[in-house]
Amino acid sequence: MCGSCGSEIPRPIPTRGARAARGLLEVRHQTPAQGGSALRATFDARWGVRRGVLASGVWRYREAVLPTAGEHILSYPEGNTPLLASAP
Repeated sequence: MCGSCGSEIPRPIPTRGARAARGLLEVRHQTPAQGGSALRATFDARWGVRRGVLASGVWRYREAVLPTAGEHILSYPEGNTPLLASAP
Protein backbone atom coordinates (compact mmCIF):
# COMPACT_ATOMS: atom_id res chain seq x y z
CA MET A 1 0.00 0.00 0.00
CA CYS A 2 1.30 3.46 -0.87
CA GLY A 3 1.85 5.61 2.22
CA SER A 4 1.03 8.80 0.28
CA CYS A 5 -2.14 7.96 -1.60
CA GLY A 6 -3.29 4.67 -0.02
CA SER A 7 -3.48 2.79 -3.32
CA GLU A 8 -2.80 -0.93 -3.19
CA ILE A 9 -0.59 -2.77 -5.62
CA PRO A 10 -1.29 -6.43 -6.44
CA ARG A 11 1.40 -9.05 -6.03
CA PRO A 12 3.80 -9.60 -7.63
CA ILE A 13 4.80 -5.96 -7.42
CA PRO A 14 5.33 -4.56 -10.93
CA THR A 15 8.80 -3.14 -11.45
CA ARG A 16 7.80 -0.17 -13.62
CA GLY A 17 5.05 2.36 -14.00
CA ALA A 18 2.78 1.19 -11.16
CA ARG A 19 3.42 3.85 -8.53
CA ALA A 20 2.39 7.33 -9.59
CA ALA A 21 2.44 8.80 -6.04
CA ARG A 22 6.06 7.75 -5.36
CA GLY A 23 5.30 7.47 -1.63
CA LEU A 24 6.79 4.91 0.72
CA LEU A 25 5.56 1.41 -0.04
CA GLU A 26 4.18 -0.50 2.95
CA VAL A 27 4.37 -4.24 2.39
CA ARG A 28 1.73 -6.31 4.16
CA HIS A 29 1.82 -10.08 4.31
CA GLN A 30 0.12 -12.85 6.21
CA THR A 31 1.11 -13.69 9.75
CA PRO A 32 3.53 -16.67 9.86
CA ALA A 33 1.89 -20.09 10.34
CA GLN A 34 4.09 -20.64 13.40
CA GLY A 35 3.77 -18.24 16.26
CA GLY A 36 4.95 -17.47 19.76
CA SER A 37 7.54 -19.79 21.24
CA ALA A 38 7.62 -22.10 18.18
CA LEU A 39 8.58 -19.22 15.89
CA ARG A 40 11.13 -17.96 18.41
CA ALA A 41 12.65 -21.47 18.57
CA THR A 42 12.98 -21.48 14.77
CA PHE A 43 14.78 -18.13 14.83
CA ASP A 44 17.02 -19.21 17.73
CA ALA A 45 17.98 -22.45 15.95
CA ARG A 46 19.30 -20.39 13.03
CA TRP A 47 21.52 -18.21 15.23
CA GLY A 48 24.74 -20.16 14.66
CA VAL A 49 24.39 -20.66 10.89
CA ARG A 50 27.47 -19.27 9.15
CA ARG A 51 26.83 -20.11 5.50
CA GLY A 52 24.05 -19.53 3.06
CA VAL A 53 21.07 -17.26 3.28
CA LEU A 54 20.33 -18.11 6.93
CA ALA A 55 23.69 -16.58 7.95
CA SER A 56 22.12 -13.20 7.24
CA GLY A 57 20.96 -11.21 10.22
CA VAL A 58 17.84 -10.40 8.20
CA TRP A 59 16.90 -13.59 6.37
CA ARG A 60 17.12 -15.87 9.38
CA TYR A 61 13.84 -14.14 10.26
CA ARG A 62 12.35 -14.71 6.81
CA GLU A 63 9.00 -15.95 8.10
CA ALA A 64 8.47 -12.48 9.55
CA VAL A 65 10.35 -10.45 6.89
CA LEU A 66 8.99 -11.90 3.64
CA PRO A 67 7.38 -15.32 3.99
CA THR A 68 6.60 -15.57 0.27
CA ALA A 69 10.28 -15.35 -0.73
CA GLY A 70 10.72 -19.13 -0.67
CA GLU A 71 14.17 -20.04 -1.91
CA HIS A 72 14.40 -17.00 -4.23
CA ILE A 73 16.54 -14.87 -1.95
CA LEU A 74 19.53 -12.83 -3.01
CA SER A 75 21.61 -11.86 -0.01
CA TYR A 76 24.84 -9.99 0.51
CA PRO A 77 25.80 -10.62 4.13
CA GLU A 78 23.56 -7.92 5.59
CA GLY A 79 22.70 -7.68 9.23
CA ASN A 80 24.70 -9.06 12.16
CA THR A 81 26.50 -5.73 12.49
CA PRO A 82 28.27 -5.63 15.84
CA LEU A 83 27.71 -2.81 18.30
CA LEU A 84 30.89 -0.93 19.05
CA ALA A 85 31.66 1.30 22.00
CA SER A 86 32.15 4.94 21.08
CA ALA A 87 35.52 6.54 21.65
CA PRO A 88 35.72 8.89 24.66
